Amino acid sequence: MDDEKYTSVSISGTNDNFEENIETDAYPMSESLFKQLSTVIGFNDMNGKTYKECVENWKLRKQIK
Repeated sequence: MDDEKYTSVSISGTNDNFEENIETDAYPMSESLFKQLSTVIGFNDMNGKTYKECVENWKLRKQIK
């Protein structure tokens, strides 16, 4: 466990309903949440460099055309 690195992120915004921003089976995460999470090391490597790539990757995971 000594070799593991942990990162925490604080997500802030003006939207009072956080659930509107999260990813679900029916909707990808919001663009504002994507931009905030893009500051986390490795996030864009796993999810896409742009919001458009992120949504396309989400569609592939959910097998949506």
